[in-house]
Formats: sequence, C-alpha cells, structure tokens
Amino acid sequence: MDNLPQDARVIEQILHSMGIEEYDPQVLPQLLEFIQKYTSEVLEKAQKYAQHAKRNQIEESDVTLAITNQVAYSFQKPPSRKLLADFAKARNAVPFPQIRFKYGVHLPTEEYSLTNANYQIDEKYQEK
Repeated sequence: MDNLPQDARVIEQILHSMGIEEYDPQVLPQLLEFIQKYTSEVLEKAQKYAQHAKRNQIEESDVTLAITNQVAYSFQKPPSRKLLADFAKARNAVPFPQIRFKYGVHLPTEEYSLTNANYQIDEKYQEK
C-alpha cells in the first residue's frame, strides 16, 4: 500500500512489529482517528495549563501533566487480581439452587422459557 499517508504507514509498521500481519482495513483509519483525537486533547489541555501559568509557550511539564490527566480521565485500569479473587471467592461461596428430581427434560419456568409467547394481542383485534 504505497498510497498510504505517512502516519498510516507508521501505524502499519507498529502493527507488523507486534506480529500483527492480518487486520481489517478499517483498523488503520480508526487508529489514526484515535491518535489524532488523543493528541489534540492532550495538547489543548497542555495549552490551558501553560496559559494558567501565564506562559505563551507550552513546556514539557504542561504536556506531562496533560497526559497524566488524560490517562486518569480516559482509561480505566483493570481491577487487581486480589480484588477479582475476593469477588470470585464470595460468589463461589453461594451454592447453586437444588435441582428438583423429576423425569424428562428440565425446562426453565415459563417466564424464562423461549417457547413462551412473546407477544400480546390487543382485545379489540381478537375474534369474538
């Protein structure tokens, strides 16, 4: 793909360096859009921090603060392993309900059954 913009070629090289050889053609435009949006938001915040400090030029500290703020605002850290283990332990401590002994196929109650009618006919349209 020689007709790609320089930024798209860089993203393509990054993907290849990560071992990703096949991907949907829409991945490159989506990544480009994300990078452009993220970078512009960081630079806008950095500019506001510089203005707040009564400076005309953005400094490295402004960009660092803007990135820290953006990461804290935009991205959610996954829960810790300990928290997940505690949650799993509490959840697994609750036993399953007892299965009633009966012959035949065990079906859910009518309210949870997919064979139940999922519509209602208005009385004025019903045959009399």
